[in-house]
Amino acid sequence: MLLGDYYGAEIMDFSRYILGQLVVILLLLILPQSNSRDALAFPEKKLDLMYMIDVSGSMIGHPSDPGAKDIFPKVMEALKRHIETLSSNTRVFIFTFADGPFDVDGPGIRYRSIWEKDIMAETEESDKEEIKKYIGPLNEDIRHRYGRETAIYDAMRIALQKFDELRKTYERENPNRSYRDSHIQKIILFTDGRDTHSVNWDFETFLREFQFRRAEDVMGNYFFIRIVALREDIFTERERKAIKEQPGIQIVEGEIIIEPPSFSIIPSKVTIGGLTKGTTKRERFTVKAENLAKAKALDISVKGINRELIDATLTPSTIVLMPDRHSISFVLEIRAKKNLSWWRSSKAKIIIQDPGKAVAEATIKLKGAFPWKAFSVIGSVLILVLILSFTLPLILQKVKESREKLPPSFELKPEDFPVRIGRKRRCERGENKIPLWHSSVSLCHAEIAREESRYLIKKIEGSLYVNGNSIDEKEIKNGDEVGIGDFFKFKVTIEKEGLLKLMVSKKP
Repeated sequence: MLLGDYYGAEIMDFSRYILGQLVVILLLLILPQSNSRDALAFPEKKLDLMYMIDVSGSMIGHPSDPGAKDIFPKVMEALKRHIETLSSNTRVFIFTFADGPFDVDGPGIRYRSIWEKDIMAETEESDKEEIKKYIGPLNEDIRHRYGRETAIYDAMRIALQKFDELRKTYERENPNRSYRDSHIQKIILFTDGRDTHSVNWDFETFLREFQFRRAEDVMGNYFFIRIVALREDIFTERERKAIKEQPGIQIVEGEIIIEPPSFSIIPSKVTIGGLTKGTTKRERFTVKAENLAKAKALDISVKGINRELIDATLTPSTIVLMPDRHSISFVLEIRAKKNLSWWRSSKAKIIIQDPGKAVAEATIKLKGAFPWKAFSVIGSVLILVLILSFTLPLILQKVKESREKLPPSFELKPEDFPVRIGRKRRCERGENKIPLWHSSVSLCHAEIAREESRYLIKKIEGSLYVNGNSIDEKEIKNGDEVGIGDFFKFKVTIEKEGLLKLMVSKKP
């Protein structure tokens, strides 16, 4: 380091840090408040949904099974209704099985054992129609060709292998992303008979594989199975109990059940600030429905509003959701009659009601504006004094510590001479190229000059020593020790090409 201002650089760095902190604090004080909405918008997960459909003869009441009934039309009806409830960002799989993967080869259509179709946002309705068109002839075709046995667990093995392939493909194509973080896997199984033909898996293997996948699903929101058991004797008591103990498996026995509709308000939490007398604020909300099989009229209301302070208007106050329209927006308009408190918010709720019953709600926080006009200059000064009372001692302490530290060594080239040593950067004689901050060092303490290949050090004022002897002027040579005041000493090293090195240390 050539004649570096070691202390000054360190002090300036620390001062900039303190100044930066002051600026941040002041900005926090003077910037106006902003309305906070749900800041993070998490992307909706993609649903991989597999319908597993038992196409064995018992599903159509084949005489070979005395207890069988022709329930297949109801299965198809339920399946089509469930497809109507699906939203975009869903990939649907249709898996027909009997004693294994089963291609129903009837007059209407040639089926593949596992068929898939994506429901896209821009083509949602046509995609659903394509799925329903694919399964449409199945009720007739199964009567021409059906399975003789039922292999539920071997079919489940194939379904899970398919899901595993999806996960591996996704993570291979997206190496920095997790399939589980962006997808949900769900199986809905329709069957009316006991497993009579599985070779590779049995009930225990199926349960173990399911538990393994759920163990990987740390959040419990990734993998689900719903078993629609169309007869109550499909599982033994032990099997039924084991299934019901699994949090990710739902078993429905004896009937076909469509998931009930559910509703939500987005965003679910909102803060509306800056409410002073006469101001009006508007917020847009969206009501979203899931599993909606028919039109539903819902009422919207606001509860908990202090009508002496606030007027609240909803537009519209009644909405109608349709199976082909799963979301609809409304606007909340807030008008302040008086100034609201800026430091304490009041709460209200938006309630969505299916006549007589609340089905969804959102929370609203209402706040006033910070009283900047009342925030006087005296208050600002007091805050600054308070801040400085904490930061100034830190700066002074840092300066003190910095001055007591030793500077690095100095390397002086022939063109640098003469070189003056002093307590500050400048004195009355000009620049001090070697500043040494200490009370025992004078403002202009000494000077080093170069005469041909010789180096002479000369006292200007203060004490100067060479090898322990007090001097006024003396030639310094390689290996000499030069003392400056009561604190510093230099070790002299003269190298080739006239380079003079001064290694700084404390006096003992």
